[in-house]
Amino acid sequence: MVFFVACREPQTPHIKIVCTSDVHGNLFAYDFLSGDSMDGSLARVSTYLKGLRQQDDNVIYIDNGDMLQGSPATYYYSTHAVGHRHVAAEVLNYMMCDAVVFGNNEIELGGATYQRYADELTCPVLGGNVMYEGSETPFLPPYTIVERQGLKVAILGLTTPAIPHWIPKCQWPELEFVDMERSASRWMQHLRENQQADLVIGLFHSGYEGGIVDESYAENAARAVAERVPGFDAIFYGHDHQPRVAEVVNQRGDTVLLLNPGRDARQVATL
Repeated sequence: MVFFVACREPQTPHIKIVCTSDVHGNLFAYDFLSGDSMDGSLARVSTYLKGLRQQDDNVIYIDNGDMLQGSPATYYYSTHAVGHRHVAAEVLNYMMCDAVVFGNNEIELGGATYQRYADELTCPVLGGNVMYEGSETPFLPPYTIVERQGLKVAILGLTTPAIPHWIPKCQWPELEFVDMERSASRWMQHLRENQQADLVIGLFHSGYEGGIVDESYAENAARAVAERVPGFDAIFYGHDHQPRVAEVVNQRGDTVLLLNPGRDARQVATL
């Protein structure tokens, strides 16, 4: 398996953050339709994580959404084996995942499925711009604090607000998806005022730039948030399936690292 690794001078040599995105049900290195082996898979990522954890207990593993659609295994557990714990939740729990965000594919499956998935995960599902409709109350926790070796890492989760463009409202009743830049500014201020984090990491199910843009939101806003919302040390993003390592300079003059591992767990983004 090829791993997509980005390197820069870290703020501390003691923490490693590993991110997958847009896995699309590629849990096992096996094609259930053809019977052939497959590139990537969370099974192989799990082996990588085990190796890292054997060296030191300093690993944070996060996933960037679009997990539940794309393979017969996840389809079966989303639509038929509803009385059983979802296989994707079982796998992420086994891998000791620290945080996830919903992608548009989770929302597309409807409230019963994405709520069940969230309930069965042992880590938080983050969504700082997923609000109860007409309110400032988040439907999901906006961020989580993960501690490793005495260091505090704040992980702020956002998802693309273009979901209403593709998915009918009956699949996400009572929810509202707010512009990412506005939401990032709100929660970054909250983090500064209420948390003393050593690192602030973005976990965004949203592409680098472009896509659907109108007067109320941008589909792909990772670059814009990095540039216009000071405070992030790094942003892990996805949705556009384009592996990338980039650096942008924000309004304060600080450099922010952006990492996209691509799709299907063929690669991981590592900081």
